[in-house]
Amino acid sequence: MKCIPAIILLAGIWFLPSSPRWLLMQGRDADAFEVIKKLNESERSDVEKIVREQFRTMQLQINYEKDNVKSLNQIPASPSTRKRLLLVVLVQVFAQLSGINVINCTTVPFHKFTITVNEKL
Repeated sequence: MKCIPAIILLAGIWFLPSSPRWLLMQGRDADAFEVIKKLNESERSDVEKIVREQFRTMQLQINYEKDNVKSLNQIPASPSTRKRLLLVVLVQVFAQLSGINVINCTTVPFHKFTITVNEKL
């Protein structure tokens, strides 16, 4: 029963369009433009303008990343980024250490273990 969502996801993944950012990074600009166009299909009159703006924004962002981000080592370079990274890692570590997976992944009916108070006390 628990594998049904995974099977649906596995079957549905073949119908998803390719990522326009990935297509742009591979030099497949025409394919990326078509995917953006397909994702923005509507009856609005300015759809073509919106598609061109999104396409150009993605191109600019990818070009910026190519020119300015040399490696993953640059990500924790600034103190504010290191602080955020540390907080994210600690939240995940403490979530795992708290034993939340025992509650999330178990099928034990906890309602059977509730304590009732006798009103005659």
